[in-house]
Amino acid sequence: MCCDVATRAGGRWHTARVSRDDAPRGTWVSDSAKEPQRLGASLDRVARRFGARSAGGLTGVFDRWADIVGEAAAAHAAPLRLAGTTLHVEVDHAAWATQLAHLEGTLLRRLDEVAGPGVVTKVRYRVGKP
Repeated sequence: MCCDVATRAGGRWHTARVSRDDAPRGTWVSDSAKEPQRLGASLDRVARRFGARSAGGLTGVFDRWADIVGEAAAAHAAPLRLAGTTLHVEVDHAAWATQLAHLEGTLLRRLDEVAGPGVVTKVRYRVGKP
């Protein structure tokens, strides 16, 4: 059975196609002889597990945050992570958490436009330093 092997020598990665039995010990061996896939395609598969149409939708939440909430709010609030369908946002003052919570319906509609419907269904806030 033929497989791809990756080894590191002299600070560089080298790949070769060898028999699984002939692969040097301590090398990474792929389970298939398929060609490598584009990173974007792999990230899109991961994003779909989270309910997004693409990785671009998820990164859009973070990259386009100022467009979603506005420049003034973005100066005081920043997205931290997406856990399931809950977006965790850090704000620099409790007043901003209250303000954004009052605008949650609008915020969720804008997030649907950027990340895709249902990717973010809830927003949680914590006071810290965004």
